Amino acid sequence: MNQIFDMALPNNGMGILIFQASSIHGLGLFTNDDLPASTILCRRLGLRTALSLRDKRAIIGIDGIDPAVPEDFIFKKINHSCQPNATITDTGCLVNIERVFGDTEITVDYGQLLTGSSWSAACLCRSPNCRHIICSIYN
Repeated sequence: MNQIFDMALPNNGMGILIFQASSIHGLGLFTNDDLPASTILCRRLGLRTALSLRDKRAIIGIDGIDPAVPEDFIFKKINHSCQPNATITDTGCLVNIERVFGDTEITVDYGQLLTGSSWSAACLCRSPNCRHIICSIYN
């Protein structure tokens, strides 16, 4: 993992981000450390321009878009939540938007990435404010 991504965490991110079984769906991306808000969890290497919403959807693999590059595998393990604890910035950084504690799944709100898209799916996040469907929150 740390050979493909420029991890912005101590020890180059080794042992900070892990894949494990998710209660939302399949394998998820988790942290096993306590991290303050606004920590850059990882970022795509070689990115020179801002990402469009379509690029962000491709990174995660939603909306039927093919993966942008094979190295995006870490982003493909990020599950959706209607109450996310992270976001993907325009520069391709995965950043937590609140403090997270060890053994916490890192999630993003796919609905924020679906502007202009008709893609939708059933939501399995079970958060207190679950919308029960994943679709654009701006339509």
